[in-house]
Amino acid sequence: MKLENDSIKLISLFRDITGIFPKDCVRFDDALVFVVNKGEAGNVIGKGGVKIRRVREKLNNPNVLIFEYSPNAEEMIKNLLAPAELAKISVKESSGEKVANVFLKSTERAQAIGKNGSRIKKAKELLLRHHNISDIRLQQMRAPSHDNWIMQ
Repeated sequence: MKLENDSIKLISLFRDITGIFPKDCVRFDDALVFVVNKGEAGNVIGKGGVKIRRVREKLNNPNVLIFEYSPNAEEMIKNLLAPAELAKISVKESSGEKVANVFLKSTERAQAIGKNGSRIKKAKELLLRHHNISDIRLQQMRAPSHDNWIMQ
C-alpha cells in the first residue's frame, strides 16, 4: 500500500495529537478515515472525546472517522459495517478476485450501506487496500415461519 504525501502529513498530525500511529489514512468526498490497530480506537478518541475533537479542529474537518484494523478480513468487515449486525461473512476467491458475501437481516441493510452508500463505499475501499477484497455483496436473510433465519 502506497501513501500519498497528503496522507503522510495527515498521519503525522494525527500521531502528534493522539499519540497513536495509524496504519492508514484515506480521504473520501464526505470524510477523512484513519485506520488504527485493534484496541487503539478508545485511545484515539480520548476521555470524553477530547483527542478526536482536537483532530477534527486541527484538520478543520468535522467528519473524521476511526476504524480498527484486523488481520482477519471477517473481523475487519464487522468493524467497517458496524453498527449493523451481521449474521455471517464468507470470503471467497474466484478467478483471482476475493469477494465478501455478508449475510444480514433486511432491517440491518440500510445501516450497512450508510447514507447514499457512504459506509459500504468506505468499506470496499479499505478492504481492497488491506485485504485485497474487491467487492462486498450484501445478502439478505429471509425469515421462515419459526425463529431461525435462513441465508439465501
